[in-house]
Amino acid sequence: MERGEGWEEKKVGGGPGGRVAVHSGPSGGSTLRWVTAFLNGSPKNRKVVAVYGTLSDLLSVVSSKLSIKATSVYNGKGGLIDDIALIRDDDVLCVEESHLLILTQILSHLRDCQDSTQTG
Repeated sequence: MERGEGWEEKKVGGGPGGRVAVHSGPSGGSTLRWVTAFLNGSPKNRKVVAVYGTLSDLLSVVSSKLSIKATSVYNGKGGLIDDIALIRDDDVLCVEESHLLILTQILSHLRDCQDSTQTG
């Protein structure tokens, strides 16, 4: 995770390396929030992620953590999140993956299977 202006790293006890990243907003207060995210249909695979920057930043972090291509985020009641300001600390978020990407991966896998049966 790249840290631009406003990030500072503080030494704290516990945890690997004993460091935590803190983002300070314009007021100087901490604006970093932590949420639990999971892919729709896979509630057992949950990851805690930091919320910072823009909605695109969140989608990127969630995509990396869950090894998917997250395209949209929903709150615990199923409402589409279209602004990162709507996310609160400790929210549980459901993310959706691009169906086009999934279809592309399936087709690629089918082609690989077909190729291996023809050459084997």
